[in-house]
Amino acid sequence: MKNRCIALSAIFFVSIFVSFGYSENLSATGNKIEAFFDTESPSNYLKSSEKSSDSPFFLTQQEEEKYLALANNRNAFSINKSASSLPSHNVTLQEATKLIVNTHPRVAQARSAAKGEEEMIAVAKAAYYPQLRGGIGTRYDKDSTRYDKDYIHTLDLEVKQNIYDFGRTKSAVKSSEYGYLGAQAYISATNEELIYTAASTVVNIARIQKLIALAEAQVKQVSSIGKLVENRYEKGASNLSDVLQAQSRFDLVQVEVLNITSQQQSQLRALGLVIGKTNLTSATIGELPSGLNQVCSLLPEWENIPEFAIAEFEAQKAYADLNYAEAEELPSISLQGSTSRPLNASSRNGSKYETSISLNLSIPIYQGGGLSANKRASANRAQAAIAKKDEIRLEINQRLSEVQVRLQYMLQRQGLLVQQVSNLKGTKELYKKQYLELGTRSLLDLLNSEQEFHQAQVEVENNKSDIIQAQLECAFYQGKLRHFFNVSNQ
Repeated sequence: MKNRCIALSAIFFVSIFVSFGYSENLSATGNKIEAFFDTESPSNYLKSSEKSSDSPFFLTQQEEEKYLALANNRNAFSINKSASSLPSHNVTLQEATKLIVNTHPRVAQARSAAKGEEEMIAVAKAAYYPQLRGGIGTRYDKDSTRYDKDYIHTLDLEVKQNIYDFGRTKSAVKSSEYGYLGAQAYISATNEELIYTAASTVVNIARIQKLIALAEAQVKQVSSIGKLVENRYEKGASNLSDVLQAQSRFDLVQVEVLNITSQQQSQLRALGLVIGKTNLTSATIGELPSGLNQVCSLLPEWENIPEFAIAEFEAQKAYADLNYAEAEELPSISLQGSTSRPLNASSRNGSKYETSISLNLSIPIYQGGGLSANKRASANRAQAAIAKKDEIRLEINQRLSEVQVRLQYMLQRQGLLVQQVSNLKGTKELYKKQYLELGTRSLLDLLNSEQEFHQAQVEVENNKSDIIQAQLECAFYQGKLRHFFNVSNQ
């Protein structure tokens, strides 16, 4: 019997020590938990030797003094409220989605890339206009009768106008235009991804904040049970093991508050970094966009899905490159004019200018097989782009199907979870009455019923957040987040 008492004393000492270690780091919760025991009568925590004779525990005077010293340590059961004095900085779902698009460097990167592709259109269209060149040349003409010198330095000017090239320039322009459209679609895809990241994080933070409130309510309930057990112990209706068990559960629920608060702070910091607000203290969902709850039932509009649009423009660009490669094997017709004037010689025939105008027809005869290889490579790239488009279509359909099934299950589950909370609330009240009045329930039954009730509430909140997350996923896969949150590519 004495060995059992010593073992129990050691367990109690460890639990008190752990709770004391955690108490100094509880400032993040912002609420103070009441002391587990009545502060007015700490000395009554352990009973005298007269009452000990009615208990199954026989403690030595030394062991009683140890318990008394630990019971007098009230800091182990309170939470620091220093965090509540910090200024509050909240962000809503709508605000977060706009801030991340306005501040994230990936958006600036995508827009700069699109501007570069836009300039490539002007480069391709320049082939429609005359090409003017000028320079200085030197030539040696031993038999020349036109100039008075054999070595002649000339100032040259040449102009060339492409007349017909069998669609080569047109294909180059189309390729550049599809490249620009693909870059614009990439901006849309970037915005969709960032909006989804911000919205998903806000929903998760809001969920965690609700879980913190539930965990703090559980702490108060367990604290209330602990005080009740202590009063019963003082009156001889409960034994010391019930007191220790209640305190152990109290420590456990405080640790749960700490764990959830740690997740909240981590999520807030991550969100603050991506939206440019590093001093966030909370995030709220607010009013969800109209129509978001129906988005999973809509059919995909493929032209509005950025990933599919990128693949489509890549395929069109590949076909334009193929047409360009085919046109390179065909002739081109151009009009060319040139004039030159000697700088160090005089003309014997009066005029110092040599001028010529010519109509040229040029055709590639042999380039080592390079043109044919380029055409085959372009054809393969076009086929690969078509296959990629089909792959993206399949992948999006698979993702949407998975989310739709999951959402349907969660919507059906919500009503059952709410009913479960109602049932468990009644159960824990009945258990409490049976514990106090009839003695047919143990303290463990009472604590477990409280834990089951808390867990059922957590399941309800998790399911609510998961429903919103699933709706956001459907909108993301369909490329509709920009529409729902009124965010443009500009």
